[in-house]
Amino acid sequence: MNDGNLIPNSERSPSELREMGRKGGIASGKVRRRNKKLRMIGKILGEQANKAWKNKEKRNK
Repeated sequence: MNDGNLIPNSERSPSELREMGRKGGIASGKVRRRNKKLRMIGKILGEQANKAWKNKEKRNK
């Protein structure tokens, strides 16, 4: 990484820090919503696979 491009937070203005924090919070919310959807999809797929497995076991008895 090119350390010459980095600006320490101590040298940034309060408005810059606030804006960076705001952008981070928005990005965090997007990721949280995305992960929630993925968890729900995984849960639904798992439940359906479990139902299919149980139905297959009932037919084989």
